[in-house]
Amino acid sequence: MRSARAVIFAVSLALLLGSVLAYAADEAKTRIVTKEVSGEIGGISSNFIAVVYGYAGGIAQEMALNMAKDVRTSGRKVAEIGLGDIVKVIYEETIETGGDQKPRVIKREAKLIEFQRQASRKPDEETSTTLVSQEQ
Repeated sequence: MRSARAVIFAVSLALLLGSVLAYAADEAKTRIVTKEVSGEIGGISSNFIAVVYGYAGGIAQEMALNMAKDVRTSGRKVAEIGLGDIVKVIYEETIETGGDQKPRVIKREAKLIEFQRQASRKPDEETSTTLVSQEQ
C-alpha cells in the first residue's frame, strides 16, 4: 500500500515539475538591443521618423521609428530637421523570444538623432515619393 502511494506521489510530482518547466520554456522573454541606422530623412514629425538607408534593385529600403518621449538630438532640433537631410539615429529595439518561436521585433524607438548634413536639394513636392507630415 505504501509503495503504491509512493509511486503515485512520484509520478504526480514528475508531471507537475514537467508542466512547470514546459510553461517556463513557452513563456515569452524580451530583451532590448541598441542599434543605429544612417541615411536620408524620408519622413519626420514630432513623434515619428523614417530613414532611407539604402537601395536594393532600385527600391528604397526605409526604416520607420517612433521617437521616444525623451529623444535627444545633436546638431539640430527635431523641428529643424527636414526631408532629405542626412542623419544617424540611435534606437532601441525590443525583441521578444519565446519557446520554439523565432525572435521578433515588437518595438523600435529612436533615442538619439544626430544631424550630419543638410539635404543637397529639397524634394519636389509633386514628384516626390517621400512621406510628408501634416504637422509641418
